[in-house]
Amino acid sequence: SDADAIRLCMLRLKSCLDRARRVCDSYRDAYLHAYADQSERLGRAFGSAIPDHTVKMFAESETRASLVFQCAKLCQLLSRSVSRDYLKSENHAWETLVAGEAR
Repeated sequence: SDADAIRLCMLRLKSCLDRARRVCDSYRDAYLHAYADQSERLGRAFGSAIPDHTVKMFAESETRASLVFQCAKLCQLLSRSVSRDYLKSENHAWETLVAGEAR
C-alpha cells in the first residue's frame, strides 16, 4: 500500500541521514585531533602571550565552525524529525547505538 511505501522511503531516508552523520562525525573527530595537536604546539611556541584556555578552545571553535560539523547537526535534526513525524514511532526519543537484541 501507499502507507507502506512511504514508511519504507522514510526508513531509507533516516538510514541515509544517520550514515551521513556518522561519516561527518568521524571526519570531525579526525579534524579535531589534527587541529588540537597543531594549536597546542603553536600555543607553546608563543609562550605566555596566549592563555592556555584560548589554545585549547581554538581547535574546538574551528571544528564547530566547519561545514562538516554543521552538516552532522543538520543530519541529526532531520533524522529525529523523520523518526518523530513520519515514522510515528513510540520510541523516537531513543537512538539505536548497536542493533541487536536485549538479553
